[in-house]
Amino acid sequence: MKEADDYPYRNAMLDDLIKNVTLKGLKRDSLLSLLGTPTRIDSAYLFYTISQPHVGGMTISNKSLVIKLAQDSTVEWRKIHE
Repeated sequence: MKEADDYPYRNAMLDDLIKNVTLKGLKRDSLLSLLGTPTRIDSAYLFYTISQPHVGGMTISNKSLVIKLAQDSTVEWRKIHE
């Protein structure tokens, strides 16, 4: 759920997702059903913005969950990019 330019609940949910949910091998449709629409899609990579702190209207950092899909549209890997 997005509020203004931020996702206030994603950071708290990320730990649970990483520790308790196996994403590798999950089909793209199941992934989208679980996580919702990504913030950005670039080829076989799905990007979910976790947090984007702002100061004076400028983004000072960005934390994202990056998911790589294999050719068969299953999750190959996931990484947290900060």
